[in-house]
Amino acid sequence: MRCGRDREGEIYSKKIINSVLLGIVVAVLLMGMVTALLFPQEKVKFENRYSNQLPALTLKGYLDESFQEGMGAGLSDQVNFFLLLKVI
Repeated sequence: MRCGRDREGEIYSKKIINSVLLGIVVAVLLMGMVTALLFPQEKVKFENRYSNQLPALTLKGYLDESFQEGMGAGLSDQVNFFLLLKVI
């Protein structure tokens, strides 16, 4: 039989492990976004074409939804597996 302290320690260690793993996943996603924003690719290597660049945020572009469409097109070229993440 396990005593109460062992079980509490086990639950506490699982929470720590889950928090660390979640932190790693969030850090990787944030690094990918920072890389896409600060160091955009000029060309898509596999398709031999210029990549879609991320648009500048303006009030007009935000209101007529061209900013959101441009961000989707730009991120699909800049971030690997963006379309897969967009579905999730």
